[in-house]
Amino acid sequence: MKTREESLNNFCNLMNKLMSTKYLLAQASIFDVITAINSSKLLSDMFEYFSSGFDFEGVLTEAFYMEDGNKYFKLPSKNTDAISLVYLLLKEINYKRIQLADILDFFDAGKNYEISYKNFSREVLMPFMTYTYEIGMQMINSTGGFNSKSPVNERENTSIEEELVTSDESIKNLDKSHDFATLKRLLDLDKLSITQSRVNDETKEELKYVLNIFESEVRNEDEEKIKLSYLAYYYAMRPYKRIKNNLKSITEILIKINIL
Repeated sequence: MKTREESLNNFCNLMNKLMSTKYLLAQASIFDVITAINSSKLLSDMFEYFSSGFDFEGVLTEAFYMEDGNKYFKLPSKNTDAISLVYLLLKEINYKRIQLADILDFFDAGKNYEISYKNFSREVLMPFMTYTYEIGMQMINSTGGFNSKSPVNERENTSIEEELVTSDESIKNLDKSHDFATLKRLLDLDKLSITQSRVNDETKEELKYVLNIFESEVRNEDEEKIKLSYLAYYYAMRPYKRIKNNLKSITEILIKINIL
């Protein structure tokens, strides 16, 4: 029988496999993830709690939306809403009530489903895995899990609501830590885009120089310097519209954590 930590690590391993697989093989990997969740008391209790009473259809419509004839996706800003949405979405895909191909249309890459799937993995599956792991570990460390008896703190029959209140401040700190980690990943992706772009070498070096300064301030978490280096990077990148970048997502995160 797997421990709670083992089941959480197994979930992450299967999610990594799902994110790295080919689009045509994703259905089988989604089945493996759902099976792992159902076989873990920690995960099944967690997802059942967060998704109970969750307005899946309403949030789904807000997250996957159309504007000016184009399809867009925006992950809910609240971590627990993001977890509930993606969990229920994966269940719908697993039971083939929603087609994965229809979802990938919102991550359009010229109808190249392999590229769209990579975008889907980065924008949907990665945050889902990260949020789940962080909250799962918080529950394990603070109370021994949802509604479980903990030999460490000798608390019995603790309700999920009490556990969530107890760990609320810690989860807020995890949220901010996750935001900074996400910024670093987005900047790494931007750096790769610059390297692979068709601009001349001198321009590449200039853009990477400005990006590296921005990245350094993000790592130091100096909010005032982050704001200044962000503006420098924003205006440096703006003329090069053909270079794929994550400025929109970066801006949203900086607004969320009150830096902009």
